[in-house]
Amino acid sequence: MPNPEDGQWGVRLADIRLPRAWPLPVMAALLLARRREVRALRDMERTSKDLAEITVQRWQEGDARADRLIALTDTLARLTWVLLAVTLVTLIVNVVILVLA
Repeated sequence: MPNPEDGQWGVRLADIRLPRAWPLPVMAALLLARRREVRALRDMERTSKDLAEITVQRWQEGDARADRLIALTDTLARLTWVLLAVTLVTLIVNVVILVLA
């Protein structure tokens, strides 16, 4: 559409008239944007809480496995000493039998 003042095509920004109720759509858009932002923050908070709970659960499971491994290591050490003692007793009994025979 040609501009009546200079005869060129286009519209000057100064020639555009805003409706009287222009603040209403602007405020509605701002409120909707804020609502979307709050929802996104709530979702991120829920996700981070879930992640924290899973991380703590995994740490506790890892600690339980480590405690079990330590207990098994202690048991293995005790059994090794028992095996050593049985071996020594067996050697002593064999030596005594050979000496007395």
